[in-house]
Amino acid sequence: MTADPARDGGVDRAIADVEEQFRQIFAGAQAGLREHAVRIHPHLQPAGYKVVDLLVRSGPLHAGEVAELLAADKSMISRTVKQLEELQLVTRRLDPHDGRAWFLEVSPETRRRVEKLAATDQQVLYERMRGWTTGQVLQLAELLAKLNETFPVPSSRHRSASPTLDLSEMPSGSS
Repeated sequence: MTADPARDGGVDRAIADVEEQFRQIFAGAQAGLREHAVRIHPHLQPAGYKVVDLLVRSGPLHAGEVAELLAADKSMISRTVKQLEELQLVTRRLDPHDGRAWFLEVSPETRRRVEKLAATDQQVLYERMRGWTTGQVLQLAELLAKLNETFPVPSSRHRSASPTLDLSEMPSGSS
């Protein structure tokens, strides 16, 4: 008879190892956000970079959609958009279907800079993973997809543009 890994804590220890790896990935991502923000504009904050990046990937959006997709407070998005406008990174365009609403969109120069950063990031990822076997890469993709299925998905029509992983919503303990 084999021991139940959940009973002896094996699964919990393995999950703790995964959690630590995610901590390291997220710490690197946070540092990358700060670096990317400064490369777009010296006064751009990481939250502003997230908005700009989302708009580049999704196209024009209403501020409420941005808030929903980034799981952010609308007032924070409003302040961030004001800063982005002052830095001339984002403009507002009246929604032709609703005269009270505005679309947010990035300037062509902002789009060019963000796309250049994204291409560099992609190149780095490919270089780091090219030493892996195809099976390893596929296994990682499958496991990440399986994990992502367990997280809530924003309900906006642009949900695929900004997958979010909010570990604060993870249940504590074992499942």
